[in-house]
Amino acid sequence: YKKEIDKFIGEPITLEKLDEIKIFVVNYFREEGYPLVGVNIPVGQDITDGDVYVIIQVAKLGVVKVEGARYFSKERIKKQVRLKPNEKISTNKVIQDLEWLNDNPFRNVSAIYQAGDSLNETDVILNVEDRVPMRVYGGYENSSYTIAGSSRFVGGFNLGNLFKSDQQLNFQFMSAKKINDWWGIAGNYIIPLPWKNILKFLGSYSRAVSDEAEFQSVTGKGWTVASRYEIPLPIIGNLSHDFIIGFDFKRTNNFLLFAKNLAFDEFIDVAQFLLKYQGTYDDSFGVTSFELSAFYSPGSITKNNKTSKFEIERPGAKSDYGYIDLDIERVTRLKADLSWVINFLGQLSFSKLLLSEQLSLGGSFSVRGYMENEVTGDSGILLKNEIRFPCIRFQKKSLKNTLQFLAFLDYGFATDVDKSVVESSKSLLSVGPGVRFNMSTYLTLRFDYGFQLIEVNGRPFQNGGRSRGHLSVIASY
Repeated sequence: YKKEIDKFIGEPITLEKLDEIKIFVVNYFREEGYPLVGVNIPVGQDITDGDVYVIIQVAKLGVVKVEGARYFSKERIKKQVRLKPNEKISTNKVIQDLEWLNDNPFRNVSAIYQAGDSLNETDVILNVEDRVPMRVYGGYENSSYTIAGSSRFVGGFNLGNLFKSDQQLNFQFMSAKKINDWWGIAGNYIIPLPWKNILKFLGSYSRAVSDEAEFQSVTGKGWTVASRYEIPLPIIGNLSHDFIIGFDFKRTNNFLLFAKNLAFDEFIDVAQFLLKYQGTYDDSFGVTSFELSAFYSPGSITKNNKTSKFEIERPGAKSDYGYIDLDIERVTRLKADLSWVINFLGQLSFSKLLLSEQLSLGGSFSVRGYMENEVTGDSGILLKNEIRFPCIRFQKKSLKNTLQFLAFLDYGFATDVDKSVVESSKSLLSVGPGVRFNMSTYLTLRFDYGFQLIEVNGRPFQNGGRSRGHLSVIASY
């Protein structure tokens, strides 16, 4: 501070210069994370010797108040604020505490500064908008996996305040139109820790039946358990970021989500460690979010986690491997309430990977207009572009509805480490329109229609077409 304010030394003392000093001091403290600062230059002081006295008062916390919380404990929310009475109010601390509180999808917390009872004190008012921390949902998707057919049904529940401690429990059931062909369950358990780290446990199980072999059917089974430990890092300017460590364990005897004939007599285990750095950066034009993930498997952790097992699915694949993923999304605000959303996903590997670890392209959340998992590769990129038109908002009775149209251009490319494998193009390119509709929190509809601009392996698309619609309808209560 002293180094920067020294620039005023030697300047003539005028009213304009004194105002400039006040503005400089206020802006300096705001940039340092203290937005509530008072600057006073006492009148009547003798400045004939060139000395000017400036009184700087940084607001200190009076009390924290919680308003509006109906389903979450006000006292518990209040305790999540790290500021203590009489402590200087730091914007970064308040923002990070709000991010922590807003990690729970069943509430939204905002902060308002209000003059306190004592001089130079400011109270922080936490305004909470929450809803019953329980959700039950069901829906339909036409996400077409090879084994599951063209229809997929989903149902599940979300609990957002388990044991009244902000813990979350999420569960989902999925199935094909014929439940015996394919079904699966997935869930996670999220525990916010007292020292403001997050512990997550994830799991899934699936069962599929393939009748590709003549006169017999093959049952494929697979399950996954995983854990994540998230460490929020101090905010730097407009950057909010976290560091995550994790471990995945997967056991399966099939890859039927990729092809009907990929079922085996033996199980294969995947055991890998994860390091991830993720963040969000806000600027005057929009928001950028990113995730950089590094996966590593030392191999031979279990009897089924050996190279000999991996080679059953892919000759040359080894149980010790590593790969890196980079996911970047940029939302840019344009004129006339338009927005441009661009998403880049890249994967780099110098090892032959199993299908479950390869980059998969095609489908509703990848290159639209193609089947799910149309092409795969050890390395590759996915580039999605969307122009989103202004939201149309309308209300019917107490239901707040939003309707939004968009146009997209998707591109994906995948390649394998094994250059000896002769394959046709593994590039995908599509263009098309889309629509999003939300009826308050009760109904969500997503529809995209993609037109293929590159044909895959020279074969026509399902049902002879070269386009595909992707529909998802979820009703919840």
